[in-house]
Amino acid sequence: MRNCAVLILAVLLVGCSSGGVPRAPGTEAVVVAFADDFHSGLMLERTLFPMDLVPAAAPSPAAAPWIVVHFGERRWITGEADGCADALRLAILSGEGGVQIDAVGGWRHRRGGTDPRQVRVWTFPLSAAGHASLITCLRSWIDTTGRPRVLGPGAGWHGSCHPWSLGRNCHDFTASLLVAGGVEVETGVIMQADPLRQALDRAWQKHDQAMDLVGRR
Repeated sequence: MRNCAVLILAVLLVGCSSGGVPRAPGTEAVVVAFADDFHSGLMLERTLFPMDLVPAAAPSPAAAPWIVVHFGERRWITGEADGCADALRLAILSGEGGVQIDAVGGWRHRRGGTDPRQVRVWTFPLSAAGHASLITCLRSWIDTTGRPRVLGPGAGWHGSCHPWSLGRNCHDFTASLLVAGGVEVETGVIMQADPLRQALDRAWQKHDQAMDLVGRR
């Protein structure tokens, strides 16, 4: 447990530092999953993130060394949703899905409609192949024929080739990218907040046990 706790603490405290985070042997990158009781997504190191996906007018890498990626429905992400009517619409039908990408200076989650007090984070190491596979999966969620929409300084919205629906939501996005990266996250037909957090707990425990075994060799 101590190894993972130290790694998580390092990620959260790195802030604006450009020095990166500690790496275990064979680790090319780290990915931070976040989830509250409504929304989820991932945070990745900017130095290893594709330049063509970094939002326009993003702060310098020294000022914003992290990239946050998360999936959502356009009207909710952009603040155009009108509450109950849109919620009912999405419960029955589907909406325009998209991937929001933010360049940030440290742990910060600005997604509307979430409860910051309920946010939890899990940090996982990735191999070079796992990181490349995660990025490939991320690109598969983005409609490359369209142009990204600027949401603010260092924040961009990419239309998705996948509509948002109850069966393909932010938690499906989060889990699919982690699985592509080699993280053993259990998935279901309809991913929800609590089952995702429980799956992340189990994946983190497996990883922690594996690290402990390596450390005892």
